[in-house]
Amino acid sequence: SFLPEWALWGVLAAAGLIQGMFVSGGALLVIYAVQKLTDKEQFRATLSAVWSILNLLYAGAQLYQGHFTHEVWVMVLCCVPLIVLATVVGGKLAKRISQERFLKLTYVLLLVIGTVLLVTS
Repeated sequence: SFLPEWALWGVLAAAGLIQGMFVSGGALLVIYAVQKLTDKEQFRATLSAVWSILNLLYAGAQLYQGHFTHEVWVMVLCCVPLIVLATVVGGKLAKRISQERFLKLTYVLLLVIGTVLLVTS
């Protein structure tokens, strides 16, 4: 079921607040995006752009503050090819599955990530 427009604005505002305070507002942003971006390609492209820009800004701030150690650089260099690979594979998988399955998978992943966060915190 869809949330009313006023509730979506609340979800979006909460996503921004939680992202700013705890760097974890993504789940709420996904709830907003699922209702506003009905095409799975538009959904993926929009959220990929949002998180790419946010992560680049966070990384730039951390770099500026001197928090990038040798170990961090090694991790970044190891992860960048994996990010590219995951994006390519995700794009191919998204084209093969229906919109309905894509949404179900999105909800399952949100539930799994939420559970992991609750258990590990």
